Amino acid sequence: MHIASLLRAICADLTRTFPGLAACTPCLGDLAPETIPEGGDDGPRAWIALAGADTAQETATGEWDLPLSLEAVIAGPVTPDATLLNLVEGLLAHIPGTTWGLASAHPAGGVEARGCPSHPLASGERAVWTLTWNQMLRLGESLWTSPAQHPTRLFTGQAPNIGPGHEDDYTTLEVTP
Repeated sequence: MHIASLLRAICADLTRTFPGLAACTPCLGDLAPETIPEGGDDGPRAWIALAGADTAQETATGEWDLPLSLEAVIAGPVTPDATLLNLVEGLLAHIPGTTWGLASAHPAGGVEARGCPSHPLASGERAVWTLTWNQMLRLGESLWTSPAQHPTRLFTGQAPNIGPGHEDDYTTLEVTP
């Protein structure tokens, strides 16, 4: 799994879930005003980008869990029926716990929304909101990707007698397929 694939999956999910969203575009570079095309006034638009990442942690399977901060910029016309605000409300309910249909994405959490009246895309007729959330993405391939590939021995130990220097304290179990 790659971050770009996650951003595309988020856009596909949001477009499918929110038919009133005129467009959803993954930003594969910096999310800066000059990279956001204004588009028409045919409805709210979203741009999804990576806002930050933290140190990846290796898992027992040889894969890596990468903590990400993601951001959505939502811009749309100000309308009497509050279409844009309804979309923001829907996103606040939809994003938490979502994995975007990907087995390698952990559930999204920590969702926040902020109005951005000073954003370069905002005007008297267009409002802009940003939503941010955290999500862990599993990178790489498992050591156990092949169905025929599995461990033949399992080592068990009891804390605190585990880790380097305590190998002789482990019990070994033979595993047969």
